[in-house]
Amino acid sequence: MLDQHNSNWVTQPLSQLIPQLGWDKKSQIIAICGAGGKTSLMHKMGSYLSQQDLNVLLTTTTKIYRPCRHKANHLPDNFQLITDKSNTSLAQKLRDNFVNQNDNNTQNTAQNDNQGSLTIAALEPVAGSMAAMHNKLCGISTELPTRLIEQKLFDIVIVEADGAARKPLKAPSGQEPIIPTGTNLVIGLSGWEGLSQPISNQLVHRLDQFCQLTGLAPGEYVSPNALEKLILSPEGLFQNRPPKAKCCWLINQADNQQQQQQAAELAQTLATRANDFGADWLSVILAGSLQQDALFIR
Repeated sequence: MLDQHNSNWVTQPLSQLIPQLGWDKKSQIIAICGAGGKTSLMHKMGSYLSQQDLNVLLTTTTKIYRPCRHKANHLPDNFQLITDKSNTSLAQKLRDNFVNQNDNNTQNTAQNDNQGSLTIAALEPVAGSMAAMHNKLCGISTELPTRLIEQKLFDIVIVEADGAARKPLKAPSGQEPIIPTGTNLVIGLSGWEGLSQPISNQLVHRLDQFCQLTGLAPGEYVSPNALEKLILSPEGLFQNRPPKAKCCWLINQADNQQQQQQAAELAQTLATRANDFGADWLSVILAGSLQQDALFIR
C-alpha cells in the first residue's frame, strides 16, 4: 500500500530511486505512458542502467523521434541505433549485434568492467509517410520485447507506449497505451504544467476524451475527483496494464520549490484516494523534476 502519511519531503536523484525501487533488476520490461517527459525519462533510465553492467534496449510500440547524438537528450555518446523495416529483420539485427558485442567484450574484458550497453531500436517509417516527414521511428510488435528478454539479448527493455503530441496531459485512446506482453512495470507520467492550469487544447492531448473521462469542462482546473478518475479509472492513464504489473505515477515538470511542494500535496491526496480505492497495483508515486533530477517518493 502507498504511504499516505509521510510528509517529510526529501528529493532524490533518479539514479538513487532506480535501485531503491528495484527498477534495475534483470529480465524486466518497463512501459512508459502518459504525457510530460516520457522520452526524457526513458533516456535517463537507459543511460543510468547501461552504466550498471546491464544491457538495455530502448524502443517504442508507437512512434518516437529518431535520436540524435551530441544533443541534450540524456543519452551517452556510445548508444547504438538499430533499425529495420520489419520486426523479423530487426530481431535478427539485434541478435547479430549481441554476438558481435560479446566477441568484442571477450577481447577487451579489462576495458568493459561495470559497463553494459545501450541500444535504441525501432522500425523505419514508410517513405513519404507522416512519421518519415517528422523524422520519427515506428513501433515494434508487443511480443518482441519478451522474445528479446527470453533470448537473453537484453537485461532490461524500456518501451515508450503512447504519444502525447508534446503536451503535459492526455487521455488515452481506446487502444492506448500499447503495452508489451510480459511487462512488469508501467510508469505513467503527468506534467505539472497541465495539472496546475485550466485545461485546454494547448495543454491536453485529446481534450474531448479527457473531459469525458474526468468530468471536467475546458477552462476548469484538475480537481482531486478528476485526478482520481484520470489515474485510477480502468479507462484512465493505466488502462491496458497487465494484471500482474506494478504501476508508478510520476508528476514531472515541477521545476521549482513551490511547484514541488504543491506536487507533493497532490501526490499525498492521490495516495490517500488510491488506498481508499483499493488500488494495490499503484505501488509508488513520484513527483518533482526530471530536468532538475530531483524527485520525491510517496
